[in-house]
Amino acid sequence: MAVGTATLNFGTTPTDSASVVVSGLSGLSVATHKEAFVQSDDSTVDNTALQHRQLAYYGRFTCEYTSATSMTINCDLTFGNATGTFTIHYVTA
Repeated sequence: MAVGTATLNFGTTPTDSASVVVSGLSGLSVATHKEAFVQSDDSTVDNTALQHRQLAYYGRFTCEYTSATSMTINCDLTFGNATGTFTIHYVTA
């Protein structure tokens, strides 16, 4: 099991999706349970805690197996666009 955070970057031009590769993990497989989520008390230089809370509401997160040591976290917005960076939490089991 691994837990941690990653920085999801929507860039400077408003967009409705972003991805980040999380590396340095071990023992992942296609069968590994992978989950990503936002905590509404996080903030970054680009986005406040309120904006993280909004991302948690409007963002749909999926995780995909990349290799035994990495996974990709995808975020697709169901409404609107985003810019800048967000802190994303993940857990595997």
